[in-house]
Amino acid sequence: MDSDDLQLSIRLPNWVGDVVMALPTIQQLLRSGFALHLLGRGWAKDLLAGLNVPVTPVPKGILAAGRVMRATGMKHGLLLTNSLSTAISMRMAGMQSVGYRTDSRSLLMHAALKKPQGLHEVEYFWRLGKAAIDSWGPASITWPAVPPAQIHLPLSNDHRVAAAKALTMAQIKGPYTLCCPMALGNTQGHSKQWPLFPEFCQALSEMGRTIVICPGPGEEQECEKFLAHAVVLPGLSLGAYAAILAGAEGVVANDSGPMHLAAAVGARVLGIFGVGEPSRTRPWGGEFVGGSSGWPNLDKVLSIFGKMIQSYRFLPPAVGSKARLTFPAKVSNLSVPRGGSERI
Repeated sequence: MDSDDLQLSIRLPNWVGDVVMALPTIQQLLRSGFALHLLGRGWAKDLLAGLNVPVTPVPKGILAAGRVMRATGMKHGLLLTNSLSTAISMRMAGMQSVGYRTDSRSLLMHAALKKPQGLHEVEYFWRLGKAAIDSWGPASITWPAVPPAQIHLPLSNDHRVAAAKALTMAQIKGPYTLCCPMALGNTQGHSKQWPLFPEFCQALSEMGRTIVICPGPGEEQECEKFLAHAVVLPGLSLGAYAAILAGAEGVVANDSGPMHLAAAVGARVLGIFGVGEPSRTRPWGGEFVGGSSGWPNLDKVLSIFGKMIQSYRFLPPAVGSKARLTFPAKVSNLSVPRGGSERI
């Protein structure tokens, strides 16, 4: 087998959550012996620094993106995107590509798969990994039938250092709850933001809990309504944000990139849905409540959250070889309303 067959450029998705949900596929390709070169948005390099894999930002424009892809020197590419433009760029770069048969791009690809219905996004990406193995991998490689039950995003020490510094500067020394009340985009014209997030933060604050919110670029002003009840940490890189998520006693998030980030770093995460399909975008390995038929009420979210964090013990972000300090969890002061914890 030609050594070039085990070299693969991967065009990453354009959304943080989708990149996170593609991680099991990327990591399985690495375990299968592929040398990877990842191509994506500018933030992907910091987010994926812990993978120790080359990550190159892709500029806007089909021609410019094609030149960057060609510079990798690879002959084969995996499209984790669905757009015609990314398929054209990869074809211009002289690569054979594998991807889903979307946006009228089938003729541009070496293997164009029909996108199945009813799967989680993690499973969609997993099938593309298998197609890449079938196209260019040695016969000795067996692709697992199902993806792992958990996503694992490795954090770099720089991520942990930045997280520890941000928490120290904010004088956060014990357990904290991380709330993610923002969500980009919408589903069928409906906002993905749970309308009761301000009331949820107020309820936790009145119970004596420390609440942290980490707005992304352009979200700072929207966070002002939470200032009375939360510590706001703006300006973090995605990697530092992920490290802060990893240290939280619990994470409550809309259907968004931070929800998937939290699941990928092993945090206790509760995803809140009122629109969209949890079967497709629920936090992989995490909890969720609500669904496409409507938002959950405040008592239900408080109840599930209280049960979710009962076994938590605070571990600040580890930096280098320094020992972690353990703090007792503040569970006793959380009043859990009656009414079951059924996941919808």
